[in-house]
Amino acid sequence: MSQLTAFKKTERKLTIYASVFISLIITVIGILYSYLTYRNMSDSTMTAFTNDINNIIVYIKNTPIIYSNIINQYTEKNYQIFIESNDRITQFGATDGIADSDMLLEEVKTAAREQYGFSFTGSGSAYVIRHIEFRYRSMDRTRFYISIAQIDNDNADLTVTILYPIAQNMQEIFRAILLIVLITICGDIVLCTAATISIRKLLRPISESYQKQNDFIAVASHELKTPLAIILSSLSAMTKSSKSEFYHHQSVAQDECRRMSALMEDMLCLAQADQNVLTLSLSEEHVEDIIIDCYNHFERLVYEKGLTFHVHITDGIPPCSLDRNKIMQLLIILMDNALSYTTQGSITLSCDYDGRYLLLSVADTGIGIPDSNKKLVFDRFYSSDKSHTSRKHQGLGLSIAKEITEIHKGTISISDTPGGGATITVSLPQKYR
Repeated sequence: MSQLTAFKKTERKLTIYASVFISLIITVIGILYSYLTYRNMSDSTMTAFTNDINNIIVYIKNTPIIYSNIINQYTEKNYQIFIESNDRITQFGATDGIADSDMLLEEVKTAAREQYGFSFTGSGSAYVIRHIEFRYRSMDRTRFYISIAQIDNDNADLTVTILYPIAQNMQEIFRAILLIVLITICGDIVLCTAATISIRKLLRPISESYQKQNDFIAVASHELKTPLAIILSSLSAMTKSSKSEFYHHQSVAQDECRRMSALMEDMLCLAQADQNVLTLSLSEEHVEDIIIDCYNHFERLVYEKGLTFHVHITDGIPPCSLDRNKIMQLLIILMDNALSYTTQGSITLSCDYDGRYLLLSVADTGIGIPDSNKKLVFDRFYSSDKSHTSRKHQGLGLSIAKEITEIHKGTISISDTPGGGATITVSLPQKYR
């Protein structure tokens, strides 16, 4: 199993584990909140019922005449009220009505007596003797809050039974719980989706690193395979060749060895950059001196190719904090790249300073770079020569230039040269007191 395949498998497992963990937490929270909501709403309804019962009982106890307009305040809330006195039952019907209320009255009295031990014999006290509240489910499975009280009102024993159907309250409770469930499900989906996206985003650099590493190894192996094959072929030919051919094959083998050495140095530089061990030796440098050194290095090569070499340096550039050797390496890479792809015209090496940034650029009048490839030229082993007929460049130079720029906290970009060609510009931040 490849590293990339193993990484993808690990990513899927991590996503599944995170989603399951989040779902469990959200589900537990939803269940707890639903339970608390149910308890709170049920208790609130029961409390309101109990308060109303107390008011009704106090009113009945303290008034010699029961006025229907007072009781109707409670029947409008859907209370069904029965008042029994001397085998006479006075009934105040609920607004929505309760089917078979007489039969239900006997049911709840039996339940109060048998399940809750409520006695219906008075004691002659001038106060409420007993009252009890409980939940009850009728034969047709309708839920009620029940209150039964015995009152001694002017030596007349009254039995007050109050029925309150709670179907509407239960519907409100279930609607609230359903809303909580829907919110829980939506929250679960949103958080799991966010976790999946976050995990992929967090692991993307690792995935890209794996992919780049695999690509780097594959291309590097290919780039090393060719010079090794040429060296082996040259060594084999040297054993069978004449003296003049021997020196030719020896020269070819030496060129390939130097090419392999340069390639290995470039790969080592990029490996150090990947491991964050590419260090700088910063010092205050006069950039004009570095530009002049670069000019002297390439002057003969540029003129031998029949090109014009221009150098532009802005006056008054103060000493800049940079690594001289690495900036020199950077300029050599840019000049070498421009020289390789320019067959006529000129190459211009420029240095400018805008008060905050040191600007280094190399402009050529060569073949240029299409817009679609401008973002690719800094990728490792990228080459505009898809056939790889030119073996001078391995496609690492601009990658190294980018690493040198970034370790200086700068930026590197590429644009079109007016009239044709490409211009690569490096911007390095500078701080002065």
